[in-house]
Amino acid sequence: MKIVVSPSSFKGSIGVLDACIAIIKGIREVYPQADILQLPVSDGGDGFLESLLFNVGGDYLETEAVDSLGRKRKTVCGLLKNGYGIVEMAKISGLGMLNRNERNPLIATSYGTGELIKFLVKRGVKEIILGVGGSATIDMGIGCMQALGVKFFDMKGKDVGYTGKEIAEVRKIDTRSVRRDVMDCKLVVATDVRNVLVGDEGAVFTYGKQKGLLDKDISFMEDALMNVAEVIKREFGRDVTSIRGGGAAGGIAAGLNGILEAEIRDGSDVFFELTGFIEKTKNKDLVITGEGRFDSQTGYGKVVQRILAFGEENNIFVIVLAGEITKEAEKLFKDGKSFGVTITPSGMNFEESEQRVEELLQEGTVKALYDLKRD
Repeated sequence: MKIVVSPSSFKGSIGVLDACIAIIKGIREVYPQADILQLPVSDGGDGFLESLLFNVGGDYLETEAVDSLGRKRKTVCGLLKNGYGIVEMAKISGLGMLNRNERNPLIATSYGTGELIKFLVKRGVKEIILGVGGSATIDMGIGCMQALGVKFFDMKGKDVGYTGKEIAEVRKIDTRSVRRDVMDCKLVVATDVRNVLVGDEGAVFTYGKQKGLLDKDISFMEDALMNVAEVIKREFGRDVTSIRGGGAAGGIAAGLNGILEAEIRDGSDVFFELTGFIEKTKNKDLVITGEGRFDSQTGYGKVVQRILAFGEENNIFVIVLAGEITKEAEKLFKDGKSFGVTITPSGMNFEESEQRVEELLQEGTVKALYDLKRD
């Protein structure tokens, strides 16, 4: 039996590499002699940096930057052996770095993400891939770009602050203070979703509440994003409101594209290309993947959905392990080609499942493999 172990992030519960180990332990209980390929995956969110460095090779680079609430923290970015710089937004501007009572995109900033980009540029990196999943922000990347030297002014010509609520004040954008090496660096935004910037399936209405946005502030933030989009269109001639993926990470993808001409790409495509995932897995019998919550958002281009499609196209069975599988997501499975297993026992609360996720992943793997045998 040739098995590929390719979990995605179980946000905040367990890292992708530890998730691989737990799944492998489960496989060995059922198939002690299995030929196992460990290939952790990410589409730009949590685990993007670890997964790429594990699969491609390279170095972790330690530095400091401010988190989404402006607090100085130690953090990391990466340099792949092929020369690409890697920034994982979740490592400094991520939702997982905040306590639940701290979540508030009105006061959150992506400034630290810009500091990481600048750190790599100063090291001479010519191409940077920014994975933007798991962010705590809805600031359209203004904080990030301020760290890179972009100036944002209000109607009185004063500098606009770098938090989410202040983007409503933007009336003019000036890129003349941006360093030449920043402008010359190719920036690729790897998005984990396909949502556009504004509207019912945009950054605010789709992801605002999970980032801590209150109902009373939804319209304000939607208008704030639209305001910046209108300024970009007026000053740069680019309409960023309907770009696929532009709504990722509170609109940072649209902002970076419109102002600094960053390329927006599907994070799964970027990951598969850099790691050679398709070539490495084509002749295998089974892929075991997973994520914390397998839901309707998975169908918006998430890497687990891409693995399901890949398995179906190449006649490779796929098992999805998840802490929760929603009813609407079950339609993504195909009889005889894939199925999912909820690893959280009935009645177990989230806090306990989070603490026992390694054990639950191992047990879930065993259950899934025995279910597959019976089929």
